[in-house]
Amino acid sequence: RLLAIETVQKLRETALKEHESSEKKNAQIEGKMRRESIHWAVAAQDHSLSEARKENSKVEAMERKERAKNIAEVIRLQEQTKAQIIRQQDMDRAEEAQARLLAIETAQQLRETALKEH
Repeated sequence: RLLAIETVQKLRETALKEHESSEKKNAQIEGKMRRESIHWAVAAQDHSLSEARKENSKVEAMERKERAKNIAEVIRLQEQTKAQIIRQQDMDRAEEAQARLLAIETAQQLRETALKEH
């Protein structure tokens, strides 16, 4: 009977030690899993951040391209307007020269008519 009590006590102690060892291993495994989970979460965030930066760079490049296109269009329109103004000024000068020439011819005809009458 004493032997049975000692055996049960040893079995109890062994079971307690195995239980403690098992809990310790479980805690280690849970800690490792938590660290891995954190690692992968950080890696996923890094990847997402990297992708967002790439997308942002693409958007910025498209915006720069659009701004350059708009600036080129403004410059083209300014040059076109400038050319139209120059053409108009040239036409105005030509009309003024034609009017002066007509005035000179008219004055000459008047002089000639006045000389004939005199």
